[in-house]
Amino acid sequence: MRPLVSVICISFNHALYIEEALKSVFEQSYPNIEVIILDDGSGDGSAEVIRTLISDKKISFIHHQTNLGYTKTFNQGLALATGEFVIDFALDDVMLPNFMASGIDRFEKEPVSTGVVYSNADYIDANSKVIGNHKEILLKKKLVSELPDGNVFEQVIRRYFICTPHYDYQKTSVRSLGWI
Repeated sequence: MRPLVSVICISFNHALYIEEALKSVFEQSYPNIEVIILDDGSGDGSAEVIRTLISDKKISFIHHQTNLGYTKTFNQGLALATGEFVIDFALDDVMLPNFMASGIDRFEKEPVSTGVVYSNADYIDANSKVIGNHKEILLKKKLVSELPDGNVFEQVIRRYFICTPHYDYQKTSVRSLGWI
């Protein structure tokens, strides 16, 4: 059996995008997924949209009445995650069908000490039309001359280059840092 992947899905006023975002999670080619959804005090009906879409599925859902902020909300989801790998996924994003499978395949080819695998991302508008590309924008703005590979810990601390909704990491790496 393939390793369990916990997908922590966070919404804050994403009602217009939730259906497409969750559909992209539910339709992943990767077979072993745990979905944890948190709504962080949305005022636009996001929680109701989520409840409708998950009514027939075994999914953990937490609805905050007030906004706690992304980090606190994510950490709450992380504490519930039981997967060997974790994906941080905002509910105004969309995953390609093989996103999880390719990330886990990459992890399985890397040394056991690998803690994070990240990817590129296209930016889309409200109609799902591609309007930009993460890597191209970083290069154009000269924020990086190339995307780092290998041991990126020090580089991550110095500058932003990982498109955070699009990475997965081993939960054991987070535990070793004392974050959970």
